[in-house]
Amino acid sequence: MAIITALQSTDTGAESLTILNTNDANLNTDKIEAADTVTLTNKSIDADNNPITNLVTTNIKSTNKTGADLKLVTGTEGADTDLAQWNADGDLVSSSKSISTDGTMGGGSATNDVVPTELAVETYVQSQLPTNNFFFECSNGSGGVNNQYGYTLNSVGDDAWMKFITPTGFSLPNATISLIGFSLNSTSGATATFTVSSNFGAFATNEAFQLNTDSDTVTSPALDQNDLFSVDISGAFTALEAGDTGTISVNLDSVSAGSVSYIIIGLLITY
Repeated sequence: MAIITALQSTDTGAESLTILNTNDANLNTDKIEAADTVTLTNKSIDADNNPITNLVTTNIKSTNKTGADLKLVTGTEGADTDLAQWNADGDLVSSSKSISTDGTMGGGSATNDVVPTELAVETYVQSQLPTNNFFFECSNGSGGVNNQYGYTLNSVGDDAWMKFITPTGFSLPNATISLIGFSLNSTSGATATFTVSSNFGAFATNEAFQLNTDSDTVTSPALDQNDLFSVDISGAFTALEAGDTGTISVNLDSVSAGSVSYIIIGLLITY
């Protein structure tokens, strides 16, 4: 930077002229013209008083950017832990929803504003899965054969019967009621269709036993000889509650191929 020499009261006229000429020369050396290209360093620009135009993201130092996008994102600061969302203006703003940090699910309210984590979802789902099993063996039938395994259905139209009582803690729809049996049909891949009919009611003195009547038609998976099968028959118990007692009959409606020979072992309640 040019040094400007101050005039002194003791300077002669010639000395003063020399100082003025030197100062002028120095200023001409350091001046910046409008057409000059000059790199300025160590300077601060107040953008409030000096608007900067045509500034692009490539002009921002790479160490001060988190990515390589060519556009700046504007938005409004949200609360700590809030999730962000885009609004209609393209701004990034708070969604007023946060991530659960305690690994639990909320109350399930429509106004719940906490998003559960993977751990919270897994914990909740695991808590809803059935963990208890009650089994009731097949007790009798019509037209078939009772043996040490269960009741054998030898002809289309044969029935198998079971009695049951639902345990404390049982609750639909989280529970599953399954028909358990196995195939003696020698035809590989054959399926069987059963109609399950139920009669059940609350187990209480002086209460009508046949309080509820329901039914469902189910099909076994493709089975080979001696294959065990489990078929969900919950559709025949839509109003079943804990403490209900009742009976079910399983009627063999049809077989897709081969001989008719299926053993009904019993009823499995999982809750």
